[in-house]
Amino acid sequence: MKRILRKTEILLHSVIIALVLWKGILLFREGMYFPAGLVTGLSLTAMAITIYWKKLRLAPREARQASYYIEGLAFLTLYVLCTTHERNLAQLLMMASIVFPFIGFATSLKTSKKKVVRG
Repeated sequence: MKRILRKTEILLHSVIIALVLWKGILLFREGMYFPAGLVTGLSLTAMAITIYWKKLRLAPREARQASYYIEGLAFLTLYVLCTTHERNLAQLLMMASIVFPFIGFATSLKTSKKKVVRG
């Protein structure tokens, strides 16, 4: 079960990173080079952490946490860029930029396994 959850989470990160990378490439096409470089760099960094966490000598929990934080920054950057053009997309990006760091913090917490004594 734990392995399936980890694979699902890697798939989720990959899809999100691909979408952010796609948006960064579209920004390059529009001629907005600095924001596009920022978004593309953040997405490539998150991709490297997601794929090469063993070679970077990161624990799986630390890799997931770092990916969530980096994706949150990428969503916040995209929110700043999309506020004038697409209103619904901007609201969705703002919610994602707030939620992703909270998810990253929640994954860093250790769950305590208490033994239930039944009498």
